[in-house]
Amino acid sequence: ELSNIYNLDETLIPFEYLNGKIYDITGSKTIWVKESWSGWDKYQATLVLCIFTDGIARVPLMVIFHGIGQRLRSEKEKYHKWVLVEYNSTAYTNDTLFECYITSYLIPILGGQPTLFALDLMGSHKTSVILDILYQNEITPSLIPGGYTSLV
Repeated sequence: ELSNIYNLDETLIPFEYLNGKIYDITGSKTIWVKESWSGWDKYQATLVLCIFTDGIARVPLMVIFHGIGQRLRSEKEKYHKWVLVEYNSTAYTNDTLFECYITSYLIPILGGQPTLFALDLMGSHKTSVILDILYQNEITPSLIPGGYTSLV
């Protein structure tokens, strides 16, 4: 079934580009500079999307922000229920977050049916623990080399 074929991918969401840099046409007499909110240069996130081939959204997306602390925990509650918000020191998926995501959100909705799971070769996607969880739940991982998941 199309509902049991899906792709998971992550993409970085930088909130500021080129902090401290100015670009304009050579010879310009005036250069406009965008002033950013203090701290935006360090504020980044990773967006984790799981797309099913039939186009139906079955699992929430996940946004992983860079940082830890009480302020961030209170901010987490302001997001829509279909947006999972996590925080860590790297703003990337790690083994723990990925395992939690697949066991809490993906596996329960698959109904024990054979499934094809396309994902990139990121470290947390190919650990023996993750691969065992996938195989135990009749999920066949299709590990795609970096830079090619957009072709899936």
